[in-house]
Amino acid sequence: MKTVLAFFAISVVYAHAVFTGYYWRDYDASSIPCDAIQGGTDSYGHYTYIGLIALSDPGSLDLPDMVSATIYKGDKYAYSAYHSRLFKSDRGVKILCSADSKNVRWSKSLGNGCTLVRGSYTANYTNYYIGRTIYNGKNVTGRFSTEELTLYVPWTPEPLRLKTFKEYEMLMYCNSEDLTVRRVPVV
Repeated sequence: MKTVLAFFAISVVYAHAVFTGYYWRDYDASSIPCDAIQGGTDSYGHYTYIGLIALSDPGSLDLPDMVSATIYKGDKYAYSAYHSRLFKSDRGVKILCSADSKNVRWSKSLGNGCTLVRGSYTANYTNYYIGRTIYNGKNVTGRFSTEELTLYVPWTPEPLRLKTFKEYEMLMYCNSEDLTVRRVPVV
């Protein structure tokens, strides 16, 4: 039953994303799709990408949460920060893509005509968005909520290590060329 519900949740996420200009594709570790959105860089300077995996809270009977993850080229696993821990998964991994890469932007401010890119959906209806920051000289990606305003990053060079940041850029999809921005309040 959980498998059917997880499939339904993924379908809803996919349908929403198609109408917003970005979408999730199945990830195959042997190749990165040409329309994949680059998230950051790893410790070797190679691009990383944004993934999506299903994770269940141990002890919970709720649907699995759809959680953003970091994908490293050539690595079959996607790594995610979830409940203050680092997880990796190679099952049902999706990769974030867009046919309109010129409309995908990273910024510390939200632009007019722009929407934040949702990267996680939880059973308690909390939405998390994609963010990135500089850490150890690298652009690293993670997720944040508009309520907490903290970026959670799974950091793989240090196994099972979760990093948090208050300063970060937000990934957004913009329908217009208007670059006017408005500040997101910091709490």
